[in-house]
Amino acid sequence: MSRAGELKQIATEIARGLQNRVSALQKELEKIKAREVEIETQLNFARSVPDRLFNYQPELESGPQCPSCWIKHENRAPLYPIGGGTSTHDFFRCTVCNEKFEIAFR
Repeated sequence: MSRAGELKQIATEIARGLQNRVSALQKELEKIKAREVEIETQLNFARSVPDRLFNYQPELESGPQCPSCWIKHENRAPLYPIGGGTSTHDFFRCTVCNEKFEIAFR
């Protein structure tokens, strides 16, 4: 085979190797785009937190409101006393997320 023929063969092998990567690269790009959408969603959520904090009402008609449910999901959820408090704090649990809070006496 001539030098030109050998070089053409080498170029063809290099091209095939790169073309074989197209599918893998496409999948990787799709994952990156999906991650970008996920990050944008989280960023938009984080940007809206100050508004939810401003609109948070610690007390509902039924009693204290779960701060976690409101800030994370803008969901009104009551807290209920669970006992076991201290001489200065009461313990409460959320009816929705089950998170526990220690709140000082008024």
